[in-house]
Amino acid sequence: MQLPWGELYLVSDGEVLQAAWKDQNVVLFMTTVSNGVEKILRLRRRPPKTATNAKTSRIIFGDLPVLALLIPRFIDDYNHFMGGVDQADQLRSYYGTQRTHRKTWKPLWHFLLDTTITNCFKIHTKPPPGATSSTYKRYTQKSFRTELAIALFDHSERLTKSTQAPQQPLTYHVTSDVPSEHRHIVLSQKASACKPCLTTGRRPTAAKKRKPLGELHHNVGRSDQGVKKRKLERTKTRYGCELCQLYVCQGGSCWKEHLEAIQ
Repeated sequence: MQLPWGELYLVSDGEVLQAAWKDQNVVLFMTTVSNGVEKILRLRRRPPKTATNAKTSRIIFGDLPVLALLIPRFIDDYNHFMGGVDQADQLRSYYGTQRTHRKTWKPLWHFLLDTTITNCFKIHTKPPPGATSSTYKRYTQKSFRTELAIALFDHSERLTKSTQAPQQPLTYHVTSDVPSEHRHIVLSQKASACKPCLTTGRRPTAAKKRKPLGELHHNVGRSDQGVKKRKLERTKTRYGCELCQLYVCQGGSCWKEHLEAIQ
């Protein structure tokens, strides 16, 4: 027994509607957005004689090659909007922001971000009423995303980190008994040997015996496994006397020794 064209059977559990509609063949359908009762008038072409089930599907057309027929609304929606999900997934896959995450909410956040950007691209490239689509078709998603990124950077605050150490302001260490012309300041950003330390022959204190997994002094070498001990470097500083232009250590007794030496 062959079903006549347009025969429709519906079964619903309250949430999902299952349908069987006889077109040229029996079309099985499941939907959650349609009640199955709504129909719409559409122009349909008469199938050729060699088509499957042509005997039943051609009867309603008679001698007319084209006829306006009532078809279910969910069938018409599918014919006009099928592939929409696939196209959306395709557009998102080209320039996705998804990364490997351990937090469960981040994949959802990136999905919403990709969906938002893709929807903005579709809206931006949609021709206005009465305009041709030739100019918009040349506007690719890559160029749209590039302009979007540039615009976001232009409207945001640029935070940059300097790779150079911040320059310290001139620091003065003046006591009441020090003449005003002799001031302890930063002479240069490059450290040099301290004059009082050179005069007295004072050198950095040698590192104590190394503890297991302990920290070594940066000026001291160790004679482990036959490696010779390095020579202790002289004390260097960036501070000095502004008037004498001599380098003097910031801490210790070097500044006091310098003042006593010039008196």
